[in-house]
Amino acid sequence: MADGFSPFDFTPEVEAATHPLWEKVKDKVTPLEWRVHAPLIAAITRAAIHISRTNPERRERLARLVRFAGDELYRRCSVAPSGSQILPVIIGADRAAVAVAASLQQRGFDIRAIRPPTVPEGTARLRI
Repeated sequence: MADGFSPFDFTPEVEAATHPLWEKVKDKVTPLEWRVHAPLIAAITRAAIHISRTNPERRERLARLVRFAGDELYRRCSVAPSGSQILPVIIGADRAAVAVAASLQQRGFDIRAIRPPTVPEGTARLRI
């Protein structure tokens, strides 16, 4: 990159930070899979942190969009804002959440139904 940053510059800190994750997944992946994926995940994370630190206007824009979306969701649907870029809208029944999500997907929206066991029974929701 022009500013001398490379997401593939690994530091002992990055390697140390990935060790606890390795301890959790070492019985589920081969060492080869780990060597392929862990550096990629570390590189993506480093690049994201670098972008976040060097582009405060992107964080500010995201914060404005989160506020706008939360305000509009409350104004139009009486759903309290989450304060996050993920807006959960509780529908209740699993089938209803799936049906609403499918209807919105057909209209071009990338909205997913989140159902048990991810959330408690009777609280299926849309992830906007």
